[in-house]
Amino acid sequence: MKTVVQLQHEGYGVSVYHLRHRKGRKRKDIPRPLYDFDNVDDVNPKGGKTLVVLIKDGECQHGEAICCDLDHYNKAEGVSIALGRALKKFDK
Repeated sequence: MKTVVQLQHEGYGVSVYHLRHRKGRKRKDIPRPLYDFDNVDDVNPKGGKTLVVLIKDGECQHGEAICCDLDHYNKAEGVSIALGRALKKFDK
């Protein structure tokens, strides 16, 4: 699996977004970017979403990884999954 840095060296534009839930959130609440929190202590350690956007030669594809609300969020794993999904779309 290629990394973000490897893809950037190959000429891809790469953007990674990490979205998390607030502690005590309601089930219907959508995840929010970390900069939207006033205090990191408000971030729920479980659940979340990682979105990767790839751009190359004018083509744009994205991939996402959603972490179950029962599992602890893992940035590296989320990036790896979302990156793989975005790359598969370029191969189609």
